[in-house]
Order: sequence, then C-alpha cells, then structure tokens
Amino acid sequence: MNIYVLDEFKNIERLMNENNKFADRINSSLPVHRLQFPLLWWKYFSSENGKDFGSNRERNFFGAKSWLKKLCFIVVEDNGETCGLAPFFISEVLLRGKKKPVKLLSFCADSGLIFYHDILVDERHRKETISLIFQYVKTLIKSENLLFFLGHVPDTSPNIQHYRDEINLMLDNGWRGGEATNCWRGGVYPWNIPRLCSALQSLSNKLSRNDSYLKSRIEEVIEDLKSQNSALMLFAETRKHLESEIQDIISVCNDRIDIAPYINNILDVLDTKPIKYPYLDLPKDADLLYSSLSSSKRYFYRRYMKKFINAGGVFENIASSDISSSDIKEYLSLHVMRWQHESAAVNKQTMTFHENLSLSMARDGYFRLFFAKHNDKRIAALSSFDICKTREFYYSGRTLDYPNLRAGKLLVLYAILDAIERGFKVFDFGYGGDEYKFDFTRKYKTLKSFFLSQDNSLPDLDKLFPMYERIVLEKQATSHE
Repeated sequence: MNIYVLDEFKNIERLMNENNKFADRINSSLPVHRLQFPLLWWKYFSSENGKDFGSNRERNFFGAKSWLKKLCFIVVEDNGETCGLAPFFISEVLLRGKKKPVKLLSFCADSGLIFYHDILVDERHRKETISLIFQYVKTLIKSENLLFFLGHVPDTSPNIQHYRDEINLMLDNGWRGGEATNCWRGGVYPWNIPRLCSALQSLSNKLSRNDSYLKSRIEEVIEDLKSQNSALMLFAETRKHLESEIQDIISVCNDRIDIAPYINNILDVLDTKPIKYPYLDLPKDADLLYSSLSSSKRYFYRRYMKKFINAGGVFENIASSDISSSDIKEYLSLHVMRWQHESAAVNKQTMTFHENLSLSMARDGYFRLFFAKHNDKRIAALSSFDICKTREFYYSGRTLDYPNLRAGKLLVLYAILDAIERGFKVFDFGYGGDEYKFDFTRKYKTLKSFFLSQDNSLPDLDKLFPMYERIVLEKQATSHE
C-alpha cells in the first residue's frame, strides 16, 4: 500500500471525480465523502484571507477563536487504486485564558453544516488502511505538535472498533487520549433560550387561576431570559443567576403530578445529554409506514394531509437535474423565514456557500429539493442528500403565514413517502433537535469522538468546545473483548 498527503486545493480538486466514484462504489452515504463538500467549505471559511474562522463563518466552533490554516487529505492506494481517504484539516485554536494556540488535526470543524464524519475506507482493506492512516497521523502529531481530534463519527460506523484498537496501541505506549460521546450542552445558554422560554410558557399556560403568583413569577423569568443577549451570557454569573431563578420555579412545582410533564420539559433543556440523530429504516410501502405510527400521529398526518390538499395545497419534487439557482435561493429564503438568527447553518456569511454546495451536489445527482405550495406560492421547503439508497434530510424552512396548514411537517412526510417509492432503504433525519422527527421513528444514532495527544495532558475539552456541544472523555478507548 502507498500513502501520501494532499495539501493543495488544486491537487485535491483533481482527485474529486475519482474519489466520488470510489465513495459511490463502496456505498458510503456520507455527503462529506463527496469532495466538493469539504473543498467548498475550505474555500469559503478558511483563514487564507487572514481572518479567523468565526469572522468568515459568523459562528466559531472551536475555542475562544480559531483559524482554519491547512488542508491535510491523507490518501491510501493499493496497486494504484484508492482504498482510503481521510479528509483532514489543521486549525489553530486559542483557548480562553491561554496565549498560545493549540494546533488541531481534525475533520471539518463545523457541526452546524456537516453532521457526520468518518474516514472513507474500502471494506476489503479496512484494518490495514486505518492502521496505515493512524501511523501517518502519529508522524504528523510528532512533527507538528498536533492534537488529533477524530470527531462526529456515527456510532454505527464499521470503522469505530478499528479506531479504538489503534488508539489503545498508542495509549499503551504513553500517548494521551480516549473516546467521548457528543452531547448537547444543556443549561442557560443563548442557544437554549428559545426552548427554555417555550417550555416555561407551556407550564404557565397549564397553571390555573389559583396559581396566579407562580404564573406571574414564570412570566417574569421568561421576560428576564428574553432580555439577555449573547454578550451578557458569556458571564458565568449571569447564567447562574438565571438558572437559579428557573430552579426555584422547579422546586415549587416538584410535588405537582398534574404539571410533571411540563417540569420534565424544562429539565430536559437544562440537562446535558447525548445528541440524537434519528433515522428510519424505510418500509416497503406507504401502508406499512402509516401502520408503524402511533394512532394519534396516524390520525394527525392523515387529517392534515387531507386538509392541506382540500385547501389547494400541492407538493413540488425537484430532481437534481432540474434544480435551478432560483430554486435554491427560495429554499434558503424559507429556511431564514422560519429560523432567522437561530439558525446555526444559514446566515449572511454562509448563503453563497449553500448556493454553490447545493448546485454542485445537484450537478452530480446527490441533491433534491421539495416544496409545499399553496395558491401557487411556495410556503415550505426541504432539502435532502440522496446518496447510496440513503436520503439525508439536510435543511428545511417555511413561511410563518400558514400555521394551520402544517405544511412543514407534511412536507417531511411527503419526502419520506417519496423515498419509499424510489426504493431508498434509510431516511436519515440528521440532527434530531426537532421533536416532530421522532413522530416517525424511535431509532437514532449518537456520534463518537476520539482524541490523541503526545503531550502529558490533553487541553481542557470544555474550553476546546465552548459552544453547543459538550465533548468530554468518558474513558480511555478500550478494545472489544
């Protein structure tokens, strides 16, 4: 086997067609394994322009500040044929309270735009290829003083046990590292404020007139939460004060069985727990899908589908070959209408990236758009990556003008039914933060992250991941017995 690194954009770009055919041949359904995705991400958000990642992307995911510095795509060949590719990047990350940045070797540092990562490996050479890549990474870590972060790998990946085995070999030789499950960072943080306010409002609505004092107290806390901004909430004392107010409400309600579900919803937002990525193993036909739903969900979707159609609603299904630039702009516009500044993916800095990514993936047959229309107006949108019998829900959006039509939820159902009709095997919902995704399935995967360092100690991972995700070593990686 032969192994080498590509660190120039133009050289990796030349490999694109060959690599994408390789990814198709070995049935990788991950969008990031089609090289236009990571290359476009680099093109728009790298620090080649001298700016830090947060300035280019409008959101930063590593440390207090980070700079996306280098491409580092490791390629493994066997007799001239690709059998493995690790699309890595090198970033410099400044941790809060530190003067010298950490150099990080990782996949794309952007869990908002790219849900899943993995090394692309031909199963016929899985063990040897991964071992060879780790040996190369070991050399890179030593020569450039890097921290290795192999992050956001689905727990369903057949590569995971090989990662554990390789890491254990290095830990036995004095290296530092281990494994973590990616968790949602619960608590009173800017990204949780909308969910906290919604949960508190639901509790207030449930309370009777006899609870007037408690209702008033809840409304005060909601106003307090809404008055915060990201700058104020950087201060731990601000967050502690707000959380204390919420905990006071919870303690008053602890013995109330009638409102227990509403208290649990609040506790759920405050809790740090594994991030769920739901997926549905698609049945053979629509009847089997409906029969798999609970009776209440079955009634809901059939009722509102009929209501939507009777109101003149229709669905628009646009194949890759027919997608236009204006279709993409309209889909992104609907996403912004629904999520506005709450979106971790679409903002003024990422808009052109999304337009080019959508067009590029559509050009190769990997992308599809769906719209719900009412009176010939597009009122909801959903995009998907259709790769190797897996349809991955990417982003959606809708106008807020027609809440009674339930067009957004119905469009998800329509995309699932269409996937069944086309013979897809899996409908992947991506990040599972929206409860309606669990209307269709109870199955989900979590993401695993692995770390390696030659230093005596790893950096503070809470400072390395200060935002939405909490990634903390659970244990050192262990071999499968």
